[in-house]
Amino acid sequence: MYNTKIVCTYNAPEVFEPSDTINEEEKEFIRDTIYRQELLDILGMSEFNESEMNKAIHELYEKIKDSKELNECMAKCAGRILSEDLELGLMLMFAYDYMYLTHICICEYLDPHPPLGKVEPNTSPVGCSRDFVEPNTSEVGRDFVEPNTSPVGCSRDFVEPNSPNIKALIQLINI
Repeated sequence: MYNTKIVCTYNAPEVFEPSDTINEEEKEFIRDTIYRQELLDILGMSEFNESEMNKAIHELYEKIKDSKELNECMAKCAGRILSEDLELGLMLMFAYDYMYLTHICICEYLDPHPPLGKVEPNTSPVGCSRDFVEPNTSEVGRDFVEPNTSPVGCSRDFVEPNSPNIKALIQLINI
């Protein structure tokens, strides 16, 4: 089952402190490890299993296939490898360069009005140990709150039905 409560941190600058004394190669290894764990967490898996991952992607595809915007992203990703298979495009949207935005857009589609309150931090054994701030809960209108100001970013920091996140993902895929 797709986990909309996971916060992607693998690409956030806050993963490392300025005082960390590790080289770029080590940083990339750490980011890659966090990315892999967050991908498993998002897809509700405890360890990599190709058939289980394919099943999770297929189930997710069935839930989001009616989204015009996500279909556009899936088609563009599939087209990069000369395919028209939207499900394959969805798999490609979870590549390192796209996953953080893909996850936000899918969460927005699956749950456009998340409940108010604290976001559950990534509970992966590799995940970032940063604290996640509570969203601003001052209501502006029905089911609308100001965006989360967490420096880490949060997959739940949007509640507007027409969020610009999908536009950012489309733009990133077009690069």
